[in-house]
Amino acid sequence: MTAKLRRSLAEYSVVFRHWPPLALIVVATLLTQSAYAMITPTLPLYLRTARLGTPLLAIGFIFAAYAIAETLFKAPGGAVGDRWGRTRVALAGLVVGTISPVLMTVVHRWEFFVPLRAIDGLGVALVWPTMMALIGEKMPSQDRALAMSLFNLPYLGGLILGMAAGLRIGDVTGDNRYVFYTSSALLLVAAVCMVVMALWDRAWQRRQPPAADPPRPPVVLTEDDGPLSRCWWDRLRRLRERQGTLLNMLWIFLFVQMGASLVIPILTIYARDGLGLTQTGMVKLFAIPGLLAAALALPLGRAADRLGRSRAIQGGLAIGAVGFGLLPLAGSTAWLVVVLMSMLGVSYVVVMPAWMALTSQLAPAGRQGLVLGAMNTSQGVGFVVASLLGAGLYGLNRAAPFYLAGILLAVCAVLCTFLIHEPHDDASASGPESSTLPVHCPR
Repeated sequence: MTAKLRRSLAEYSVVFRHWPPLALIVVATLLTQSAYAMITPTLPLYLRTARLGTPLLAIGFIFAAYAIAETLFKAPGGAVGDRWGRTRVALAGLVVGTISPVLMTVVHRWEFFVPLRAIDGLGVALVWPTMMALIGEKMPSQDRALAMSLFNLPYLGGLILGMAAGLRIGDVTGDNRYVFYTSSALLLVAAVCMVVMALWDRAWQRRQPPAADPPRPPVVLTEDDGPLSRCWWDRLRRLRERQGTLLNMLWIFLFVQMGASLVIPILTIYARDGLGLTQTGMVKLFAIPGLLAAALALPLGRAADRLGRSRAIQGGLAIGAVGFGLLPLAGSTAWLVVVLMSMLGVSYVVVMPAWMALTSQLAPAGRQGLVLGAMNTSQGVGFVVASLLGAGLYGLNRAAPFYLAGILLAVCAVLCTFLIHEPHDDASASGPESSTLPVHCPR
């Protein structure tokens, strides 16, 4: 058992050998996601207090304001990171994110939360695409899904810790405003980590030997290399398939995010009103599934690299569809709710790293930040629609958002089977020649 654990740790540590400053990216991701996740479950409860008296549909608008700002700025944020430096852009996003939580503690009308959440969305839009692009840029293609899983592990861990800590802080202190203060403090610490990471990266790059230019394949022009040859058209077809798959991923991801986000604005309200849980009880509800998903994140990420990212996406979506569809039927049976929530956590850690790794693999050379930002923009559009739709449906029927989420993920799993294909060749965006057609057709 010890030897097997040692081999597993050595396999996962390969990403740190590729780029040691990744360790501080992991720490910054954990702190950042913890800060954001503190607000997500606490905000609906805070808005529903007698002091603010926010209607359910208005909560949906507040979450939508966050998602709209995130959607509008993610693709530009990724493109700016490509041009001006990803670390600088991520650092700017972290600093922007510290403003909104503090201001939330002093406003007395729910309408002010709309622009404040939009500020949160701007900060998020600058942080996540640039961090993911930074990892995709530093990692070789064969370990990219593992690296994305390593990014996903603190991301998911921060989600668990942040939600648990936010609910617990609000319950112990009796005042959810302390949650917002803690969120701002964590974002400041994450910004410090990014500054240290940039300095470490600069020192590490100086110590690396200069890379020799990779040998270029010979240019052999024969009668088979012209536009009328079968080889030339095969190459063109593979390039078009790669671009077509990326476009399919963009619009399908919108519906994936819709399904996954329908319950976000109302989940803690459902846990309180439908399951009769206190804020401390909600901690247990989210912690066990989250810890299980976090423990499986790296093995499942490695499995996606080995067995195929498109297959991992299809399986993960199917698991999520079952989890969402059965959750309203569990009633107040605690163990069954935990099992179904665990299925949702596993679905997340299977789908997201495989999806982002495949996106990075298909992205043209030098445009990973832009493409990942565009993918996150599609994700944001789905979140905007889901925030409004989920809150509205919950007002009509508590189970409706869960059933619709299951249906959407099931449909997306079927669509991915036919429309998303992993390229058979190992060419990826990491290579300088990846966006051009080869000039020599092997016999």
